Amino acid sequence: MSSQKPFQSKIFVPSARVFRTLYINIDGFKNDHIAVYDILYHYWNAAEGYAWPTSVDIQMEAGISETTVTKVIRELVEWGLIEIVSNPKGDNNTYNVKRPIEDEMEFYRVFPEALRNKQERRERADARASRPKKRKRTTSVTKTSAVPKAGGYVDGIYVETAIDF
Repeated sequence: MSSQKPFQSKIFVPSARVFRTLYINIDGFKNDHIAVYDILYHYWNAAEGYAWPTSVDIQMEAGISETTVTKVIRELVEWGLIEIVSNPKGDNNTYNVKRPIEDEMEFYRVFPEALRNKQERRERADARASRPKKRKRTTSVTKTSAVPKAGGYVDGIYVETAIDF
C-alpha cells in the first residue's frame, strides 16, 4: 500500500481555500466543518487506508462539543467530503476522506443552492457597501485646560485656583 495520504500528489495539497470560496456557500457550512475535515485528513493512516481518530480526539483538536462533532461528521458525509467505514476492530468510527470538488462549475452543478446563497450574500454585501457612510459628529468638543486646578467653597461661592508646582 502507498505511503501517500488520500489524493495527495505533488500538485495537490489540501487547503481550506476551496472550503472558504465554494463550500462556505452551502447552508450550514461553518469553520467547524473545515476543522473536522482537516483533523480527519491529518489522522489518515496510509498503511491502514483510513483515519480513525476518536470523537474525543476530534473534540479536543477542533474545540467543539461531542454533539457538534456528531452533527459535523453527518454533514460532511452528506456533502460527500468523507465516508464512515466500519472499523475492523470495532472500537470507534473510521473515515475515508474524499477530495473536495475544486472546479467551480462542477461544484455549483452538484450544489445548486450554494450558487443561490452566494448570489444572495453578494447582493447583501454590495447593498451594505453602497449605503452612505454614517455622518461624522458635527458638534465641536471644547477642550479643557490641562492645568491642574483645585477648587472649593469660600463664603458660599465655588472658587477654582491653578495649582503651581
